[in-house]
Amino acid sequence: MKAPSSRWTLAGFVPQRSILAHPNVLFFVSHCGSGGLTESMYFEVPILCIPIQDDQPFNAKLLHEIGFPEPIIGEVSVDRMRSALEDLIVNRTNYKALAKMVRNGFDFAGGLDRAVHLCLSTMRIKADDLRLWRSFEEDWAWWQIWNLDIFLVGVVLGWAWFTISKKVMRLCCLCCCRAAKKVKKD
Repeated sequence: MKAPSSRWTLAGFVPQRSILAHPNVLFFVSHCGSGGLTESMYFEVPILCIPIQDDQPFNAKLLHEIGFPEPIIGEVSVDRMRSALEDLIVNRTNYKALAKMVRNGFDFAGGLDRAVHLCLSTMRIKADDLRLWRSFEEDWAWWQIWNLDIFLVGVVLGWAWFTISKKVMRLCCLCCCRAAKKVKKD
């Protein structure tokens, strides 16, 4: 695919963090996944979200709730993009201040140093205590992981329902047939 002008670059991979760190970047158009969102806020770059799936719509909604532009959800038209990008450029200082506020929140939470500290602390925990940090699914048997216990309960209940229904229908038919025979004899 060819770029629409010399001011645009189309590429399969770009060094996103290096680009976002560049002082000339005015805004970032993203699907708003956790990685791009975090990097955008870290480098204080206003973001226009076009979420697609998974955590992206939720992330875009949270950003909109704190004051970022409304995400573009559904059909992306030229008019919607133009309007959203104009808003980002005109109100850039406001959006940049919001991004700085979010970054300050990262720093207040401890930033990278805190994350490294938590990882190292976790590695120092005794092996017995690590059991508390594992996923509960690690303790499940294979048949529980594949939901075979639930499937088996469903099969047994279905079989029981069918058998009981069949017997009730048979009893009803016998009663009706006997009543019909009595009527014929009389």
